[in-house]
Amino acid sequence: MENCCLVEGCDSPTHARDMCQPHYRQYRRRLRPEGLKKPGPRPDPSKPYSKHRPPRQREKKSSCKYGHEFTAENTYIDPTGARQCRTCRAARAEESRVRNGGIKNPGVGYGGVNRAKTHCKRGHLLAGDNLLPSAVEKGKRTCRLCANLRRTRLYGITEEQYLQMLVDQNQRCSICKTEFDGNRSPHIDHDHSCCPEEKTSCGKCVRGILCFQCNAGLGKFNDDQALLEAAIVYLGLTTRGDQLTLVVSP
Repeated sequence: MENCCLVEGCDSPTHARDMCQPHYRQYRRRLRPEGLKKPGPRPDPSKPYSKHRPPRQREKKSSCKYGHEFTAENTYIDPTGARQCRTCRAARAEESRVRNGGIKNPGVGYGGVNRAKTHCKRGHLLAGDNLLPSAVEKGKRTCRLCANLRRTRLYGITEEQYLQMLVDQNQRCSICKTEFDGNRSPHIDHDHSCCPEEKTSCGKCVRGILCFQCNAGLGKFNDDQALLEAAIVYLGLTTRGDQLTLVVSP
């Protein structure tokens, strides 16, 4: 058969060098072990954006867009490796301080991140009596209505009941008698065995208001009186050195 591949047993039509295309590609692979490469046009100087032209090397700018020279003292390398003008960075920082009322770090203190906000996320006005006094003492702004809603949802008591409990306790922790101030904030304590399957309290199992240390301590002991009694005996043994018998109530 004419115009057939010269390879024995192959009747495919010829493609090049009297061989079919598959056998011709095998022949070329043997000649070029690194693989076949399609020939392409050479770079054309008249076509600077040709895909066959090697990428050009961009020259580094000697100054920023505002004309400040990139010297060793005026150059800042950010974490991504890009160059920044220190003069422009300082100008932007000064504009930010002026815009935030002279606060160097607008995220700290009263009127920080939410200084410009007039309402909370639920739409309550952040001003006057709606600011939580305990938060204002720490230099923060907290919506009083939202705090009351959260307290009622978690512990089932109103703000009036909460304030009355603080008055009855003389603004002090029920256990350590430490006064609640900026360093010790009040925390509502309740009996976890009353509502074990719920993440909230029914309101009837609220026992009192404690500081964070005392409230966390009861939680670490799982409100177990036997463990607390054992801890008392342990402290007595370690402080006085008396050989006391450890008695734990069932």
